[in-house]
Amino acid sequence: MTPKHLAKIKKVLIELQRSPQGQNALEFEGLARALGRQREKRGKEPTWLRQRKPELARPLSIPAHSKNVKIGTARSIISALLDEVAEGETADEALSNLDQAAASWLAASLAHGQQLAEPMRPFDASGRIALRIPRSLHADIAELAQSQGCSVNQLLTVAISEYVGKLGLPQAGVGLISK
Repeated sequence: MTPKHLAKIKKVLIELQRSPQGQNALEFEGLARALGRQREKRGKEPTWLRQRKPELARPLSIPAHSKNVKIGTARSIISALLDEVAEGETADEALSNLDQAAASWLAASLAHGQQLAEPMRPFDASGRIALRIPRSLHADIAELAQSQGCSVNQLLTVAISEYVGKLGLPQAGVGLISK
């Protein structure tokens, strides 16, 4: 992939980020493919996996239909794809820069004494969580999802993604909840 092509993809993703409503799943599939992801059939929706160093990117689910993607799902897909954009004079250089950025982050974290959790293999997590919450909270979430034009699952996925992104992944030996 040329730097010009990569810049074009980045520009499209940033534009989509500004206005994620009414986006077609096929457009997201094309962008995922252009960034080196390949479609695999897993679970309810097709999963798009990074082909080069898949451990550096989480599997990405893109709905398998030609209808418009709901806004919460669109935001999640756009965010995941933007995380994979790296720049360089050639495709190999861009991928190398992405790998170097990951390695630099790891080295800096270790240099500052941060304990890091062992990496998960890409398929260790099933993508399903059974969660018990009060009925009143469930009703509030359902109402909010409906007002946002998305499903409860999509709303919770975006909310959890934003929360995890804000906090960062927990370090080994450090809990999120104090006892």
